[in-house]
This record gives sequence, structure tokens and C-alpha cells, in this order.
Amino acid sequence: MGFADMEGNVVIPMVYFFVRPFSNGFSAFNVGGWMEKEGDLENHIRIFGGKWGFINKQGIEVFPAIFDHVSDFNDKEALVKIGNYEFYLKLN
Repeated sequence: MGFADMEGNVVIPMVYFFVRPFSNGFSAFNVGGWMEKEGDLENHIRIFGGKWGFINKQGIEVFPAIFDHVSDFNDKEALVKIGNYEFYLKLN
């Protein structure tokens, strides 16, 4: 997956397994994962495995794909998990 502008021009190349919408200027991306349909909902999927990181709107990986789980940035912070450890990434 990647991102295109409203005219269909590729802005961030399709190099990620999965990306989330931008939140506070950052998008979580996944590499090495897989997706499975969840429940009976037609369009509801869940991502398993792989590692997560964050890119900015220029496509720069500002946090590399080292996290096992991530939340979106909310109020300039995101909860991330590596193994059994959880901590917050905070933006200035």
C-alpha cells in the first residue's frame, strides 16, 4: 500500500503491506504482516504479525518498523508495544 493525491498521482510509493490513514501528520505502516477477515462483516479485516512504524506525509519513515503494535497518534502521542513493553511516543 501507499498513498496518492486526489488526482491519482502517487505521493508515497506502494512499498508497505498495510498503512493506516494519517493522524496528527503520521501514518502507521506495517511490513511483513498478513490480514484475515474478522467476524461476519464483509469489509472488516485484522492485521496480524509483521512490524509497525510511522511515516510522515512526505513518506519519510520517522519511526522504523520495530513495533509489535501501535495506536494512531492522538493528542500528539501514540501507544506502542515491543515485546512485553508498552510506552508512548510523544511529539513536540
